[in-house]
Formats: sequence, structure tokens, C-alpha cells
Amino acid sequence: MKLFAVTAVVMLLSPPGRAEIIVLRSGEDITARVSLISSCTVKLENGTQLPRKDILEIQLAGQSAPQAAAIAVTERDKADAAAAFGQAREFGARYSGMNGLILLDSGEYVLKPDGTQVFRNHQIRQILKESLKQQWGTVGSCAEEGRERVRITKASVYAPDGAVYPLDPARIETSRPQDGSGDFFVAGNICSIYEMPNVQAGSIVDYETELETYNPFRRDFFFPGWGFADDQGPVRVSQVRVTVPASQDFFYSTRNFPAPAPEQPAVTRASETRTYSWRLENIEPLAAEPNMPAYQNVAPFLLGSLFKNWGPVLDWTAGLYEERTKPSPELARFTLDLVKNCKTEDEKAAEIYHYVQKEIRYIALKVGVASGWGGYDANLTWKRRYGCCVDKALLLTAMLNAAGIKASPVLINTNDQAELDFRIPQLGFDHCITVAEISGRHVFLDSTGYDYRSPSIAGFDYGTVVLNIFGHKL
Repeated sequence: MKLFAVTAVVMLLSPPGRAEIIVLRSGEDITARVSLISSCTVKLENGTQLPRKDILEIQLAGQSAPQAAAIAVTERDKADAAAAFGQAREFGARYSGMNGLILLDSGEYVLKPDGTQVFRNHQIRQILKESLKQQWGTVGSCAEEGRERVRITKASVYAPDGAVYPLDPARIETSRPQDGSGDFFVAGNICSIYEMPNVQAGSIVDYETELETYNPFRRDFFFPGWGFADDQGPVRVSQVRVTVPASQDFFYSTRNFPAPAPEQPAVTRASETRTYSWRLENIEPLAAEPNMPAYQNVAPFLLGSLFKNWGPVLDWTAGLYEERTKPSPELARFTLDLVKNCKTEDEKAAEIYHYVQKEIRYIALKVGVASGWGGYDANLTWKRRYGCCVDKALLLTAMLNAAGIKASPVLINTNDQAELDFRIPQLGFDHCITVAEISGRHVFLDSTGYDYRSPSIAGFDYGTVVLNIFGHKL
């Protein structure tokens, strides 16, 4: 299962005595302790940082599996284990050389009438190669503090010799990690981590987690997403259910579904709810290739929303950005002094563009939705002299407007990420830049770079569809 949502990346620290074998795509192996894994970088304890794109896999080494506590095994546990091994034998007979088998990949989204939400995830997977022991042998889920809570409700290991190791709640670790990758830092999350005991090649792991959003920042922002394929092995059953109040409209889009699988859901109606269900079976594994398209571009994928069009998303985002792009008198005076010797709009825009590029460092400090999605106020970013892509885009917009050049922040997915499905409104963007009306032309400016000559922008910005916030359009 590939689940896409606005979540934090967990910082993973190696416990004492543990080392990892990092296998690079070049064929080189590195044995070292990993101190942090983020979306872009793997950082070693000695300070070395490795780009994740250069890493083929990370294997545990130098530590024996911990012994499980004596948790009572029920008849239901034994029956679940027997059923799972039966499915694995039948399903696995069709494939050879796989890293693992995904026997069940199940998700459930529930939107309650008061706008609170629950997401439940159930996975049953057989580990066939040692390289998957760490990845599939650890259950982890994170929640934004003050808005969400997570629970690990099941985490059983079914051993090839018939032994069953149910969840030991005492072994669940809770942490408040700060994810850091180079210049990007995210905090404000609570994570529950459970390392399943006695996992070995041939074991089956069976776990369930629940994420409850009890204090949503917008009660109409409900964007379920689900991927039905995996890059580590074939999927026997992948299914997802979305339940909304009976009076609530629900819109969705699907892509890359294999024929003749139906893209339309089964709909179940009750007196107070309506449930949409999708189910795919016998899904071939995704074969990893160098420079392959993003997951959402090649795998069967579902997106959902309560909105039929982008209006509510644009209204909400514009409200945040309009407030944060009002230049203070001090910033306005500085901007006008900066461009006082410029004779044309092109010269003014170039002077401001180069200033924000070179004088405002790219450093991101994110805590929650307000700073994550809304960014920091342009005046604060100017005084701090650092910010992320949103912060720098807001500052560039504010300074251009102060110089009399109409500008707007725009949201994009860079061309090395998934191509967004604009049929369904969503919050799936990974970058923010600026569009300005300069001498009668619409010009895109990306101030996250440090040395692009105006009006040049980074190569990953080209060929993308943008969401023009102040223009209220795609």
C-alpha cells in the first residue's frame, strides 16, 4: 500500500549496538549506524549524508532479534496465522524471487457528521528476504499533536515454525521526533513505533493501526487517497472503503486501474451513512527502474474529496497568503530603495528576485498547518533572512507588489514528482513559487535557488501545471 497524505517523515535513530548495511545503487556497501532517515536524505552517525535516490536498500546487521514477552496466544490468533500461511502458499506459488508477499492491504476512511475523521489500516505481509525485516517488521504511525492521535491495535508475528507473537503494548515506544534533512525541519508530531519481535525470513506480519483526527483544522477538508500496488512484491488483495454522512456529497477519481477491473466503487447505503468501496486482486509488483515515473503515475490510484471543484481550496489558501503577503511600511520602504535605480519593470523584478534568492537562505522550520501550508508572514521571513519555498515565495510576492508589480504565489508539483490529477481538489503539492505580471508578460520566478539569472528558474519547475492562488485558477 502506498498512502499519500500530509504527514511527517519519521526520524529513525539506531538503538545501541545496531549497525546498518547501506546498499548503494552503484553496488557499494556501507556499514554504519543510521541516525536519521528523511524524505530526501539518510544521515549516518558520523555526520555523512547520503541522497536517498542513491540508496538501493538498508539492511539491519550486528544485532539479534529481541525475545518476545510472554503474551497469551488466543485461538483467534492461531486461526489468523493458519489462514495467512494458507493464503501465502497459494498466492506465492505464482511468483518466484519476490522480496515479499502482500496478502492483505486494506484501508478505511470514515468522515463523521461533526467533521472529525478516522483512518484504519490493516496489513498482512509475508517477509521472504532479509532486506525487508526492518521495513516490514516495524509498525509506525505519527500524528500532529493537538489534532490527531494514533493507536496500534494489532501487531502479530506468525513464525514459520508455528509460533505466534501477538502485540505487546508495553513495547510500543512513543516519541516526539524532529525530522531534519539538510535545511528542512518538521516538529510537532507524536509517533508510536513498535518493533515486532522474532521477525525472520518466512514470517508473516499482521498489523492494524488507527489515526483519529479529533480536531481538524478544516472540517470539510477530507482528502482520502489510496494506492493499490507495491514495489516489494505482488498484492493478493488491496481494498479501501470511504464512509461519509448520507447527506454529504463525495467526489473521486481513479487512474491506472488494470482492465477489466471496475473503476466505479461499490456503494453501500445505510440510514445515516454512505460507503464507497474499491477492491483489486492479484496486482503485479511494480518493478523499480532508474528514473521511473512517480508511484501515482504508474500504479492504480484513488483520490477523493468533498469538493467538486478547486474553489474551497483556493479560497482557503488565498486567505492565508493574502494576509501573509502584506508588506509592512518598513519592508515597502526597503523594496522601493532597492529598486530606486531601476528604469523598467524587468529591472525591478530582477533586482527583487536576486535579492530574495541570495539574501534569504532556504531553511524550513515547520510546526503544524499554519506554518506548513500557510507559510510565515513575509515580513517575518525578511527579518529572519531564511524560509522555505512557501516563505520565500510569499516574500517575493510581497516585495514585487510593493514595487508595483502584480504577483501571486503558485503551488506546483515539481516535474520529478507525481503528476497531479487535477480532476479532484487536493493538498498534494510539494513546491511553491511565484508568478508575476512583468511588462505585460506572465513570468514564473522560483526564489528557492541562489544563482538563477532573472527570469530563469530551476529545471524541475518546467512542464508543470500550477495552482495560481491570487488568480484563483489552474
